[in-house]
Amino acid sequence: MIIGAPGAWIPFPSHSLVVYLGPKVLMLALDCRAERKYDQVCTKETYAKTFGEVRKMKGIEQLVLLLGVPIGMPLQA
Repeated sequence: MIIGAPGAWIPFPSHSLVVYLGPKVLMLALDCRAERKYDQVCTKETYAKTFGEVRKMKGIEQLVLLLGVPIGMPLQA
């Protein structure tokens, strides 16, 4: 579990999760509820902290990233 800082919208820290799905597969469930904006999923600090933890895991060949928001969405005019 990776505990982040409280967000601007929700006054509680984020709780991202890193787990093994197999010997060389890692899943990162990125909690971005408190930091999410229309043009931002997470802050740079959250990305740095979570991906820093992922880099510590040696021998990983695949990373499954679980987000609570769509990565691509149509923009309204």
